[in-house]
This record gives sequence, structure tokens and C-alpha cells, in this order.
Amino acid sequence: MTGMLVLLLIMLRTTGLTASCTCSSRCHCQNMGLSSVPRDLPTYITHLHLENNFITTLSPSDFSRYSILYYLFLTSNQISVINSRAFYNLNRLKWLKIDYNQLTSLREDMFVGLVNLERLWLANNNIHSIEAGAFNATPQLRKLTLPYNSISSIAAGAFVNLSRLELLVLYFNQITSLRVGMFAGLYNLPSLSLQYNNINSIDAGTFNTLQLRNLSILYLSNNNIGTFAEGAFVNLPHLNTLHLQYNSMETLPAIAYDILANISTVDITNNPWQCDCRMLPFKLRMTGSYSFESQITCAGPSHLQGKNILWDINPDDLICEETTTGIYSTPSTSSPVDHKNFFMLKLLLIHDVMLGNKSSVKSTLCAQRRVRTKIHAE
Repeated sequence: MTGMLVLLLIMLRTTGLTASCTCSSRCHCQNMGLSSVPRDLPTYITHLHLENNFITTLSPSDFSRYSILYYLFLTSNQISVINSRAFYNLNRLKWLKIDYNQLTSLREDMFVGLVNLERLWLANNNIHSIEAGAFNATPQLRKLTLPYNSISSIAAGAFVNLSRLELLVLYFNQITSLRVGMFAGLYNLPSLSLQYNNINSIDAGTFNTLQLRNLSILYLSNNNIGTFAEGAFVNLPHLNTLHLQYNSMETLPAIAYDILANISTVDITNNPWQCDCRMLPFKLRMTGSYSFESQITCAGPSHLQGKNILWDINPDDLICEETTTGIYSTPSTSSPVDHKNFFMLKLLLIHDVMLGNKSSVKSTLCAQRRVRTKIHAE
């Protein structure tokens, strides 16, 4: 009873130090219209709730009294400035929530002192860039969430000291390209979320064993990826889930078949697949053994639109038609497209002969003769 009375007296004494904050080991200062971090709270607090206020700037003096904080919640303020070493005295902090604020960049000196930080929430800010070494001071970080920002630039080495990171969320940003070095240091990251960006290119080697050796799940859906980056996925031995749906891919090279076949769960649906001669080498690899083979529905050419390349289309249907843009002088003149079709049909003929498919050999020979006649037409 005496202990409870003492605790009650402490709470009554501390309530009113800053308006009506209610403090024990946890201090609740939410929704109080504060424009700065209170500096007269008890020094023994381990949790500090400052959500839904009007704080704009964080400075080292704001937290100098609260060195045993474990949890700091700053969600839904107006923070646009975090001064260098603002968190320097918070070396016990485990969780830091700064989501729904107005930060525009992440600097190397921003998180100095947070040597034991494990979770960092930065969603729904206005972050455009992440500088190299931005997380050098947070080696224990395990979960980092950065969705719903405006990130377009991630410097090589931005995550270099995050070898313990288990979750990195970057969806709904404005990233346009993935470059070598961008994810260096994320040795133990199992999952990477990059969906809903504007990614249109992936450098070969962006994802490799030296940088993401334990990556098992990669989300790249809802981007603008137009080509299958052959060298991007070859050095990911633990990758078992790859999401590439809702991108801008039109064709797949033959080598993509082997890469996708080694990944247990693949989603390449809802891409604008063009079922022409460029898809023939990939089609020739198809056996129906993998689920991704049935996920390619033709968006073009028009006479094949809506058809499934595995079930509805024969290899000799995959031809490239001459364009109608007026680039060729006369209809009778052979075009580069004709030569490409002839080459593709030659590949198809070899494939049919090796399989002993007599009926297909006959139709392929007929198609080859038609193309040869056109090439030699005067």
C-alpha cells in the first residue's frame, strides 16, 4: 500500500510539469499541442510518447535528461530538422518512431548515439534521398520501414553497417533504378520490399551473394521494369520468391527460363507480353513443368491477344511482322524483320528435329520457305 501511495504521489507531482503529461516510467504527452520536446520530465522514464504534437526540430538538449529511454514515439508531428547528434545521449533506445513527419533526407550524422536501436519507423515523411553511411551509427537495427516517401536517390553504402537487418521496406517511393552497391552490407536480409516504385532498370550484380547473400523474398511488382535483367538474379542462392507482376516487360530471353526455374514461387503476370519472334527462344524452353510458364498471356500482336503462350500458341506462331511506319521503301524489299524470322524459324526447326516432332518439322519448313521467298523477292 505504501509503495502504491508513493507512486501515486510521484505521478501527481510530475503531472503538470509540462501541461498535463502523465508520467510514471512511461510518460504520455500525446495530443498536447507541444512545439518542442519537454525538458522537465522525470529523468527515470523509459517510454516517451509525443505523438500528434507540433514539434518541428530535434536537438541534443531535448533528450540530454532522458538517458535511460528505451522507446521514443514521435509519430505525427511536423519534424523537418534533426540536428547532428540529437539522439547522442539515447544509447539505450530500442524503438524510434518518426513516421508521419516532414523529413526530406537522411544524413550520416542524424542517428549518432543510437548504438542499440533495433526498430526505426520513417514511413510517410517527404524523404527524397538517403546518404552514404546514413545508418552507420545503428549497427543493431533489425527493422527499417521507409514506405510512402519520395525516395529517388539511395547512395551506394547507405545501408553498409546494417548486417543484422531483417526487414527493409521501401515500397511506394520514387526509385527509378537499382544500382550495384545500393544494398551493400545487408548480408542477413531475408526480404526486400521495392514494389510500387518507378524502377525501370536493374544493374547486373545489384543483387548478389556479396551484398544480399541470404535474400529469399524479393518484391518488385508494380514498377516500370521493361527488360529482364539477366545478371540481376543469378547470384541469389536462397531466393525462393520473386514478384515481378504489373511491370512493363514485353519479352523474356532464353536465359530467363533457367533463372526462373530455380525460384520456387514466381509471379510474372500482368505484363504486356508481346508474343512475337523475340519470345521464341523462351517458348522453345517451355515444358509445362513450372507455374511461371502458364503466367504469360499475350498483349500483342492483336491476333494473339489474350492467348496463353504455353497452352494456346505454337512456336511457329511467334513471328515478327514488318512495321507499317513507312520505314521500308517498297513492300517487296526484304526487311531486317524477315531475316530475323528466318533465323528464328531455323532455331525452331532444329528444336523440332531434336524432339522428333514430324508434323511440327513440316509446318516449320513451310513457314521457312515463305520467309525465304519473301527475302529473295524482287
